[in-house]
Amino acid sequence: MCESKDYEVAVSCHMDLSRHTKGKITRTPLPWTLTPTTHAAWLTLAAIAHNLLRATGCLAGPAHARARGATLRRRLIGIPARLARHGHGHITLHLPDHWRRQTAWMNAFDALHRPPSAAPA
Repeated sequence: MCESKDYEVAVSCHMDLSRHTKGKITRTPLPWTLTPTTHAAWLTLAAIAHNLLRATGCLAGPAHARARGATLRRRLIGIPARLARHGHGHITLHLPDHWRRQTAWMNAFDALHRPPSAAPA
């Protein structure tokens, strides 16, 4: 029997994947070209995207750790920023001033871009 938390996570995952991938798995110009491999590939990509989104939410902070996928996409992925390109391939991301989700976004960004800790000897 699943524990309550495991059940909640499974239901959240199922609802997020069914909302996010609705129409993408079965819609194609030539329905007869769909194979089980195509469905498996879509499902695998959806699961990878879901796991990356959940991990980003956990890195952003405790308020985002249990948020739904749509909430994370709205708050952390679709950010109101602009890119500035500099010479030699350098790109700068300019976040808006006084953006209320800047702390959570920077927590996730810093956690993903900090150097790995030294391995114990």
